[in-house]
Amino acid sequence: MVTYYPIEGEGRLDAALRQCRSAGKALDAGEYVDELIADPHNETRIWNTSTFVDSWRIGGRNKKGEPIAMYVHAPLFTDDEFKDFFSPKSCFTVLDSKLKIYPDGAFDLSTFEDRVRRLIEEGQELSLAARMNPYDAPRKVWYLDIATLLRSVSLFDDFSEVFRVSETVIFLNGRKRAQSYRDIVNPGSPILFPKTRGVINKMNDSYRDSFVCRPLYLNGRLHADTNSQYGSFAGLPNLI
Repeated sequence: MVTYYPIEGEGRLDAALRQCRSAGKALDAGEYVDELIADPHNETRIWNTSTFVDSWRIGGRNKKGEPIAMYVHAPLFTDDEFKDFFSPKSCFTVLDSKLKIYPDGAFDLSTFEDRVRRLIEEGQELSLAARMNPYDAPRKVWYLDIATLLRSVSLFDDFSEVFRVSETVIFLNGRKRAQSYRDIVNPGSPILFPKTRGVINKMNDSYRDSFVCRPLYLNGRLHADTNSQYGSFAGLPNLI
């Protein structure tokens, strides 16, 4: 059963993620949405719960200086690396800190540039391999070039356009999952994707001079955003 960490209330994000992973597995966005889909009548009240997941949206510029974004549906940091963001010298400062959280909640990735470059390469390879059916299969890394970003600038999308212009399928990690999700939040309609369930992204992240990231967040909407150091992460505890 999905469990939210910390068990009681909300905790600082680094502690919440550490507890979640220690207890078992922190769910990525697709895995968590599978749990939502498995409870279409909200018997466990899962649809009413706000939570972060262990998936991340990265924004910045590639080597050509072009704005890009990536969705990473896998752990991006170790527990200790994530904790370092929240040290007193790092939080909400721009200068004189090795790791930073900007005032708008974005995590600075300037010290993880090699890791980001490897993810860019992986994302581009996966995009090339899936070029015939670009949205069908889930991926660990989704790479969004400037053309894709410019097609998806609206925050909420008509579902008839969602596979062509939206980040919604990418956030949910695959076409089949997105269709199942749509059928629950907007049953009986083959066209409209409800505005309250669209992706809220951070387009400006892709225009920064260095890479930043944000954990994905679900609260009835699909967010790639946070302005808080506190919250919960969703996980599946190990069975004893």
